[in-house]
Amino acid sequence: MGSVSFKLNDFQYTINNKLTLIQACLKNKVDVPRFCFHEKLSIAGNCRMCLVEDSKQVKPIAACAINVSGSMSIYTNTLKVKKARESVLEFLLANHPLDCPICDQGGECDLQDQSVVFGSDRGRFYEFKRSVEDKDCGPLIKTIMNRCIHRTRCVRFSNEVAGVNILGVTGRGSKMEIGFYIENLMNSELSGNVIDLCPVGALTSKPFSFTSRPWELKSYNSIDILDGMHSNIRVDVRGTKIMRILPRVNENINEDWITDKIRFSYDAFRRQRLYDPMILSNTLFIKVSWRRVFFILKNIFIRRSDISGFLPLQTFIGNYMDLESLSILKKFLALNGSNYFLTKQENSIDNQSFYSFNTSMLDLVKSDICLLFDVNLRIQLPVLNSKIRQVSLKNNLVVYLIGYYSNFNYYVKHVSTTSSTLLNILEGSHWLSSKFSKKFSKNPLFIFSDNTSIYGGVFASLFSYTNIANNNWMGLNVISTNFSVKELGFFSSHSQNCKLLSFPINWLCNYDSELVGLSNDSLTIYQGHHGDINASKSSIILPSTAFIEKNSFYSNIFGMVQKTKKILFNAGNSRDDWKISNAFIEVLGFGNFRVNGSFDVISLISRVTPFVLYRRNNKLTFLLTTTFQRFFHFIGLFSFFNNFYISDSITRNSKIMSFCSTKFKLKSYNFFR
Repeated sequence: MGSVSFKLNDFQYTINNKLTLIQACLKNKVDVPRFCFHEKLSIAGNCRMCLVEDSKQVKPIAACAINVSGSMSIYTNTLKVKKARESVLEFLLANHPLDCPICDQGGECDLQDQSVVFGSDRGRFYEFKRSVEDKDCGPLIKTIMNRCIHRTRCVRFSNEVAGVNILGVTGRGSKMEIGFYIENLMNSELSGNVIDLCPVGALTSKPFSFTSRPWELKSYNSIDILDGMHSNIRVDVRGTKIMRILPRVNENINEDWITDKIRFSYDAFRRQRLYDPMILSNTLFIKVSWRRVFFILKNIFIRRSDISGFLPLQTFIGNYMDLESLSILKKFLALNGSNYFLTKQENSIDNQSFYSFNTSMLDLVKSDICLLFDVNLRIQLPVLNSKIRQVSLKNNLVVYLIGYYSNFNYYVKHVSTTSSTLLNILEGSHWLSSKFSKKFSKNPLFIFSDNTSIYGGVFASLFSYTNIANNNWMGLNVISTNFSVKELGFFSSHSQNCKLLSFPINWLCNYDSELVGLSNDSLTIYQGHHGDINASKSSIILPSTAFIEKNSFYSNIFGMVQKTKKILFNAGNSRDDWKISNAFIEVLGFGNFRVNGSFDVISLISRVTPFVLYRRNNKLTFLLTTTFQRFFHFIGLFSFFNNFYISDSITRNSKIMSFCSTKFKLKSYNFFR
């Protein structure tokens, strides 16, 4: 990878010769208008809006389609360039409808912005504007194809990133259209990203349609906790109502994309919410005050504790608990001697690398062979699955699968459904052994599910038999459903034979999975933000805030700690999870442990699990380092991921997500086969 020196607007610059002219201009803060160019998509060169002038060329050249070279002397603001862009824009507007006042893209439209600079105040075309039939893309994407200017960003995204090869271009000249070759739906878990890619109002959000204008919205930065990557998002609010959720660019996590679940499930934050503490009385829930519910809980705990003062309490931790709440809850349970984790465990793991995703998004391109073990990346981490798909297509990465076969949107060779196959590979008795050995594979990539039956000896064999770890590479990756829980040392197991279901008191903290086998005599306390499956089966309900309603820290599968923003007010009398635990601690008489504010909580986290700075990709990142102990249990993915669109308490209470589930189910679409 070399560098060249070239002239840009009479200034000398040194730039990487692998970059295109438009990338070189953008790196040197020279703005070049464009419609079809996008950093994460292939080059199309069909809008011609990025025309620039080369002093050695007679005609203007397309900056997106030509690499920079040392012999170039480029000008982006000459009269010739301006005239060429004006002519291109005039032809683009020849058939474009004049419906900006009713267009949802109004105020954020690239075509509007360029028309201000290069457009004319009147048109010279008097022929009838053409009309194009709208397409049915499903319940999420609204199409008005008369506005389409054929920049093919949506086509390239569906083919290259989403892996759904259903969009294409038909016809030529004035009969050119973008649409489906066969009538179809946009059945992709990343389909909403085409809305952001479309430079005009041809593809817009159907739930957002005619609800608000961009200049009426106030934006907040937050993260998506619905998957383990915690993609960076932007939440747009009008008043006290979330109007839409958009992605924020972060090359180390989600790049430019987010999933449809977080993009369209925002309506769930005002549906089926738990507003007040409630107590079950004769099959009916009665609303009570916080003071009253804590008084009742205190009496129950005192009455059911044994002679030694041990509280027979079992805690189930959900996937959406923040670090502050987990740290206080763990300290509280430890003070009371409660059995929230198993103290004597076999095959314990004491290294963060064994339960985190250690290969960064930027380093995935270095892998030369990949093994997936009992994972369905398209369901669990759609953005990561898309990245691996791009690597497999560009770098000929061969991907093997052990576990249930699924539709990954790229070629995956199914090896086996039994976990013993991995042992055979590492013992050298399998036909894949040579492919993963140190001799043939320099950077092998292994991705495991944290619900599988993997033991410490398997990891030891990986390090001895393969090049899974070296100075420049770490290929051992585990997809954790809740990395924060594991960082703070909680015992997390989905096994049904743990023999812990006989406890007289069960505390469910944002736990969404349905519990089977609880004793009818046991007292179940549900702490959460939505009236979900477990809430209806509980005796006491403690309403908490959702992640969008509090300033909290979360740790993702990469070990990066990020913060959510308090965007909405608390729903009713709900409280933050850490405040509920803190108040209950005071009620039980542990006043010396009580914290007074969020700063005290952060201080508590630093004492329980110290923050450590470490260097990854030449950037300092905050980590939590703790001792982690757990069992590995083999269990099929289907028990956890029955439906992509309604997989947790938030999406289950979203009207939009429920409609998606019904629509795609009727069309026989799913992400498993």
